[in-house]
Amino acid sequence: MANRELLSTSYSSKKHDVFLSFRGEDTRIGFTSHLYDALNHKSIKTYIDYLLNRGEDVWPTLAEAIEDSHVSIVVFSENYASSKWCLEELVKILECRRKVVHGQVVIPVFYKTDPSHIRNQSGSYEKAFAKHERDLGNSESDDSKQKVLNWKAALTEAANISGWDSKTHKDESDLIENVVNDVLQKLQLRYPNELEGIVGSENFSGVVETLMTSIQILGIWGMGGMGKTTIAKVLFAKFFAQYDHVCFANAKEYSLSKLLSELLKEEISPSNVVGSTFHMRRLRSKKVFIILDNVDSLDQFEYLCRDFGDQSNDSRLIITTRDRQLLSERVHRIYEVKQWEDLESLELFSLEAFKQSLPQKGYEDLSQRAVAYAGGIPLALKVLGSNLRSKGTDFWESTFRKLDKFPKEEIQKVLKVSYDGLDPLEKKIFLDIAFFFKGEKKDHVIRILNACGLEASSGIEVLEDKALITISNGNRIQMHDLLKKMGSDIMRKECGINPATHTRLSGSEALEVIKENKGTSSIEGITLDLSQNNDLHLRSDTFTKMKALRILKFYIPLGQSCSNAYLNLPMLLEPFSSELRYFEWIGYPFETLPQAFCAKLLVEIRMPHSNVKRLWQGMQDLDKLEVIDLGECRHFVQLPDLSKASKLKWVNLSGCVSLVDLHPSVFLAETLTTLILDGCTKLRRVKGRKHLKFLEKISINGCTSLEEFAVSSDLIENLDLSSTGIQTLDLSIGLPHNLKRLNLEGSRLVHLPKELHSLTSIKELRISGSGLKVKKQQLHILFNGLRSLQILHLRDCNNLFELPDNISVLSQLQELILDGSNVKRLPESIRNLQELEVLSLKDCREIQYLPELPPLIKLLDASNCTSLVSVSDLKTIATKMMGNAKYISFTNNLSLDGHSLKHLTESLNLTMMSAAFQNVSVRRLRVAVHSYNYTSVDACLPGTRVPRQFKYQTTTESSITIELPNHSNLLGFLYSVVLSPAAGMKKGGGANIKCQCKLGEEGTKVTRFNTYGTELNSDHVYVWYDPFHCDSILKFYEPKLCFEFCVTNGMEEVHGSIRIKECGVRPVCVDELQSVLQQLDLDSEKKNELNKAVELESGRRITLKPIEKRSTSIIQELDSEIVEPETNSNLEESSVGKGRHHNTSKPSKGCSHFFSIDKLRVSSFLKVSKIQTKFSAACGSKENAKNSTEDVKSKENKGRPSESKAKFHLPVTSTAEDNTSDNIPVENNYDSQDNFDETKNSEEKPNIAGGQITVPDTNDLISEPEQKKENAPIMNLSEPESDQKDGSDEDPFSELESILLGSPEPSPKATCSTNNDAVREALHNLECVLENSLESIISDVELQRQLHMSLEYIKQASHENVSPNVVKLVQKMTSTVENLFKDFVRTKKVVEDHINALKQKETLMQRVRDVKKQKESKQKEKSQLVNEAKRLKEEGEKVDEEIRILVEQKKSIELEITKLKESMERCEGEKKKVKNEAKNMITESKELMLSIKNSKSSYAAALSKQQKLKDKWEGFRIDFADNFGSSTT
Repeated sequence: MANRELLSTSYSSKKHDVFLSFRGEDTRIGFTSHLYDALNHKSIKTYIDYLLNRGEDVWPTLAEAIEDSHVSIVVFSENYASSKWCLEELVKILECRRKVVHGQVVIPVFYKTDPSHIRNQSGSYEKAFAKHERDLGNSESDDSKQKVLNWKAALTEAANISGWDSKTHKDESDLIENVVNDVLQKLQLRYPNELEGIVGSENFSGVVETLMTSIQILGIWGMGGMGKTTIAKVLFAKFFAQYDHVCFANAKEYSLSKLLSELLKEEISPSNVVGSTFHMRRLRSKKVFIILDNVDSLDQFEYLCRDFGDQSNDSRLIITTRDRQLLSERVHRIYEVKQWEDLESLELFSLEAFKQSLPQKGYEDLSQRAVAYAGGIPLALKVLGSNLRSKGTDFWESTFRKLDKFPKEEIQKVLKVSYDGLDPLEKKIFLDIAFFFKGEKKDHVIRILNACGLEASSGIEVLEDKALITISNGNRIQMHDLLKKMGSDIMRKECGINPATHTRLSGSEALEVIKENKGTSSIEGITLDLSQNNDLHLRSDTFTKMKALRILKFYIPLGQSCSNAYLNLPMLLEPFSSELRYFEWIGYPFETLPQAFCAKLLVEIRMPHSNVKRLWQGMQDLDKLEVIDLGECRHFVQLPDLSKASKLKWVNLSGCVSLVDLHPSVFLAETLTTLILDGCTKLRRVKGRKHLKFLEKISINGCTSLEEFAVSSDLIENLDLSSTGIQTLDLSIGLPHNLKRLNLEGSRLVHLPKELHSLTSIKELRISGSGLKVKKQQLHILFNGLRSLQILHLRDCNNLFELPDNISVLSQLQELILDGSNVKRLPESIRNLQELEVLSLKDCREIQYLPELPPLIKLLDASNCTSLVSVSDLKTIATKMMGNAKYISFTNNLSLDGHSLKHLTESLNLTMMSAAFQNVSVRRLRVAVHSYNYTSVDACLPGTRVPRQFKYQTTTESSITIELPNHSNLLGFLYSVVLSPAAGMKKGGGANIKCQCKLGEEGTKVTRFNTYGTELNSDHVYVWYDPFHCDSILKFYEPKLCFEFCVTNGMEEVHGSIRIKECGVRPVCVDELQSVLQQLDLDSEKKNELNKAVELESGRRITLKPIEKRSTSIIQELDSEIVEPETNSNLEESSVGKGRHHNTSKPSKGCSHFFSIDKLRVSSFLKVSKIQTKFSAACGSKENAKNSTEDVKSKENKGRPSESKAKFHLPVTSTAEDNTSDNIPVENNYDSQDNFDETKNSEEKPNIAGGQITVPDTNDLISEPEQKKENAPIMNLSEPESDQKDGSDEDPFSELESILLGSPEPSPKATCSTNNDAVREALHNLECVLENSLESIISDVELQRQLHMSLEYIKQASHENVSPNVVKLVQKMTSTVENLFKDFVRTKKVVEDHINALKQKETLMQRVRDVKKQKESKQKEKSQLVNEAKRLKEEGEKVDEEIRILVEQKKSIELEITKLKESMERCEGEKKKVKNEAKNMITESKELMLSIKNSKSSYAAALSKQQKLKDKWEGFRIDFADNFGSSTT
């Protein structure tokens, strides 16, 4: 919801729409003022600094104004860079632009200045920066240099943003108009109205946003109305401000030229973009963000998608479409917008309907109906919500009824767009699926529709690409309910209101047509849910009129029932259409199909649960028939001749109890893949005459009358012949080489098939039957052949007495069931079956011995093996825990000898302990380890007592209360009960053993042991470990727990025939790990891994530390009790005899020893034995105290002395048990007799080894032992904080020192020399102790002991020997020292923690400072590199541009050269032509000259003659004139 809230509040939360940044001297009077007026005229709230005087005090106001603006317009002018204020504003603006979400929109305006000057700081910008650098030259600080670099980087970044250039506009008014319109568009894109109050889209946009980080070209695909455009707008609104060139283009409204014009902020003609990549190449160095929305064709955008990969890595292209095919091979990733979840849908609907996020009271159910109707389509939710707003419940009910028949036009209009884009065949496929095949298998639908000539394979793929259908994981075709309703709506609009004219009918319309017998030749398909229409009216000619009927589907949905109450049922039906391809009629009421039934085009016939006895008489052409389903047709007696059904694939005759013979023509179709004959109780034989190549499944389970079976196929994997009457199995026709599962249980076979061992691929073989003769030699041959067996059942094989030794060759065997067989012993080689998990020997009454078993066994059932005497060690099953429940049962095996029972008890105990420890890894990881989970253990064996390993047990009642040891020392609990059947009542009767642990407010935690209804013939011991129950208890730590046991029957009532004789509980503690590991056959790596996991679980350890001797004053008194170094071997031998580890390194002579506690938290009392008390009394020197302190403070080896330093290991004992005696020799109570057989091996004592004692992790500290015990007291560091008795804040140690050192007592009398010596020794010891620091005393148990002994001795001394002041002071010290030590330990811990925290803080601060310096250094380096990179990029762009210009010039010159060459060639041709003409002219000239020469005399004669003729003519003229004139006269 965060994105929705951000979208709805960001706009209103800012004060200004626009911030204007400009150089006042250049543009304040003029362009900027005109721009400001134009923005205000459009009601765009704009901030300008008219009322501010430039100065340092106004910067916070300017910075706030920038941050409170949605858009910044930066007017770059000639002298913009000369103003430091402008440059600072620009840096701040770009800082706001770089916000991850909703960064500020920046629009640069280049007013009478070249963008390249800004980008490269050239021209006037170069001069301005030269001045800035001179002005800042006096300051050599890094800040000044960095400021200049920041200014330059800001100018370069801003110049790369798509903006407006005044040089490309005819006048300023045109420029201002474009800028204002750009601002309006950006504000609308940032906060579009349709995003107001959205819900749900932020989830989808968040996913797409993640994809955007790594995907350059992304497709968003989904059906109509799913919110693809909304998601795109959300993304664009969030991020477009971060890009240099952006465009959100509705593909139906944008052309490529318009898109490029908007990106480049210049007019681009359509003729200049067709097939050209030049304009996009101009943007290669820019950050480009383009969204192509609602794309249904990529014709004009094809090259944009193809070449967008050449853009910068930061550029992004998002395409939204309904057609997935459009995105194929064009985008790098496709994101599918799926239907909304119900909660999101309800919220969106409620916002539309009620203006709140939840429905109003009384409208909850109606709102859920609306959400269900919309089906997760946000468009439908919004339309329904707006239409139902402020309406009453009656209106809502009426609307829902109407929607069933007449969907909302606004919704259908959007959904129908994809349908309208289909071709005619694809539209038919869509309608057929909408009416008949929603939810059906894809291959089933394709098969039927292909038979209708619709080419469904490609058509269905197109429908899926257009999001009109989806294909589920189960390969079923799914369609949204609204799309299905759209199909019905299309049918009404195309075919009219009258159902009889529709091509497809369903529901009430289909029922109306059938009931009123209105069938017509228009109807191609009809479907009816019989569970909703029990009163079906049929007439004999109901279907005869439907001449074009292709599909008839009378069905009953899964889980529904139908009484098949047909009214007025005719005697028979007249024939169906010969066009029928699919015939489904569940519960067909007639005994046969119509007499003239034509199945020529029929693909599938499905008539389960029908009354049919026969389908048709005689043979038909069945070229298309592939499926026959007559399941549970109890009256069916005979299949027709199917010889011509050449494509038959699937036949189901299960439950046809009247079927006696299977027509042999069934096996003639080579295409047959499945034949189901289960439960055909009268069927006598199933026999095929040839090998079937494609038969994959044949099932004849329950064919009790079956006598003969002979079918062969290479593809059969599962052959179930169980519960049949087969006496011989013939595999000679052809071995089914791929057979993996063969079930012969309950058959009447006498001998196993001879060819069985040749079926090497069998993984599961089930055999049973008292009459089956199975010999050891047969199994030997069988095992050699069937080496892939994983499951082998040999139940009730009375003739099976022994398994062959070669069973070990079945290396993959996981399950071996021998229930009821007469096997007397299992071969020793069974232990080599490393994969065996299940071994069942139930009711094997002849078996006598059980050998060692493999480690993976999780189920071992040896119930009722009445002859079983001996069982080998079963500890191997405790080795590998695979996260399974282990169940082990030896119920009613009363012949087991005592040794075996002991071994079983120990093995079961070890198995449960091993499970508890190995579950630690699972619990710590909180996930499955290598796909394993917790391991639990349940076991049962004969016995009358709870195993001795159970620490808490009772024989008097069925409940036990225990006191828990420290919390972290616990890993779980083991439970045990002894059940005793009442006299005369031996059946357990499905008893459940229940253990309840009540935890007060946390409730009762219950664990159960189901006895599986086993009959009990005597007392039995049940033990189990339930890790989940243990976790549920340990999660709520209680110091005392009460476990109550009872036995209940299946009704949860107390069982009357079984009583609890004993019960017990055993806590599993961390300290027992080493003992368990010694008994497990694990490699060292696994042991170390387990040890580490348990150590992490408990988290704490005790470590031994040595110190050197402090004083020799009383060493002589202990000579008789302290073991010298020379006799240390005796001590070691003694210790080994008790099963403890000891360091063998020699101690220094005369040294005393103590143990320190490192991070110790333990609730049990720790005691030091008498001999160690006396031995440790020799201490007190300052040097040794100093050494002790240094040891405690050592960081490298804190609390963990090296082997050479660990001179003596002080045993630690637990006094958790009340009966612990002081006279017991020194020992560790963790090593009690309850821990298996721990005295056998000296390496079984884990608590003291290598100078360390591992202890549990709890919040308790060491408890104080009783002062009156013979053992020396130890400081109590765990008691709750209490007030000091006298309430004094004085330091008794200082007063004591002043008395002892400054006022020595007079010498005692001679008669009291012994007492005086003792008192002096005590005072001396006290003085020595007080010379140590308080830290040394608290960290040194021995010093604490000496302090207590000295104080106690002085306090009890007579006043004659000790001054009253000393006695008084000692008494005061005795009363306060405990609280003083506790308070000091507590405060010391606080101080140390605080000091450590301060040190960590200082270290962290130093690291932060170092990192900060590195960051600043790297930032500077990065900035320089960025600037250099940008400069080089600009230079590269210039060079590229120059190269481009030169290339274009070169092309132009080459073109001119080409033209010149063509002209030269043309001239050369003309020259040749002229030359040839000249040659011809020469010849002609010669001929002419010769002619002239030859005609010269003729020419002269002709001229003479012409002259003569002229003269003669002149004579005629003169004569005529003379004659004419005389006549006139």
